[in-house]
Amino acid sequence: MTRRARCASLALLTILALATQAAAARRAADARIAAGDLLEPVRPVRVIANIAFTPSAAAGPAHAPFFGTLHMSECEMATRPSVLTPRQVLGRDTKLLPGAALAFFTHEGDLVPFTQDVIRIASAGTGHSYWDIIVQPGQVWSEPGDGEWSRAAFPFALVNSIEGETHNGLALFLYKKGQVSHVRFQIVQQTAPFYVKDHFTAAGVASATWTTASTERLEDMTRVYEAALSHPLRMAKWGELADKVGRSPAGPLPWCDRARFGVWSATKALVNETALLRLAQKFGPGVFELKIADYVPQAAAHSGWRDVSFEDAIDMATGVGNGSAKREPKDIGDGYLDPSYSSW
Repeated sequence: MTRRARCASLALLTILALATQAAAARRAADARIAAGDLLEPVRPVRVIANIAFTPSAAAGPAHAPFFGTLHMSECEMATRPSVLTPRQVLGRDTKLLPGAALAFFTHEGDLVPFTQDVIRIASAGTGHSYWDIIVQPGQVWSEPGDGEWSRAAFPFALVNSIEGETHNGLALFLYKKGQVSHVRFQIVQQTAPFYVKDHFTAAGVASATWTTASTERLEDMTRVYEAALSHPLRMAKWGELADKVGRSPAGPLPWCDRARFGVWSATKALVNETALLRLAQKFGPGVFELKIADYVPQAAAHSGWRDVSFEDAIDMATGVGNGSAKREPKDIGDGYLDPSYSSW
């Protein structure tokens, strides 16, 4: 290759590299959610890159802390697939984001919910949505061009008390001086389906208001949050997991270390086994062989429990329940066919 050809090739590669960088910058800019889109939202919305819900490279500290309750209205989600199977479960709408009152305070730039427990909405008989909600700590910051508005974002999960699936997502809103914008949200990742048979993504915009909250518990909540920060769970790099199972439809999930996931019946095995191990530590390994009927009067009245030990029960293999009396074939679904199961 001649010197002139080499120079031309280098120039072409440089141009291509700059064009690629410019395209990447445009995509990043396109992914950002403008303040106007939160103040005067355009519907419908779609799932976009999760990075849009996080601070940009030019972000600065929030202009003010956020302290109070965010009241999000119930609203229909734009889902993919557009028709969820089924739309109605137990008389409730699976495509509705639940109307929720979410109380937050800020701590060193983090947006911290008053509670990370399940906020019961559907299971408390409120509204029309099928879902309860869990919120986790997010972040507050400011962006150039937003004026006096600060931004707040947080991860959340839609859950239901009957099934163990968890639908993880993100939410973003603006705030200043007792005012809040609409809330932009999307759901991008989930565990295994149950009543709702589809794996789905969702996005939407919910109207919202902001009311003040009591400071009575603020000192205690801050102390609890600081204690949690000082003893974090050890987390592996997201890429290590992505290499095994892939990523969410919208890229890495921000604040993944703070997310909550439904584990359903795994709780029964893990908690019971931990409790039994503690009893064995205190009283000796013989507790594994003890018979449940000798300690639970209700079990003693049922012949099926006669030979069942505590060790049998920690893996949920007792075989006593609302299923049929058949011993073979062993069917994991036996028992769910009983019409009283879901009501129970």
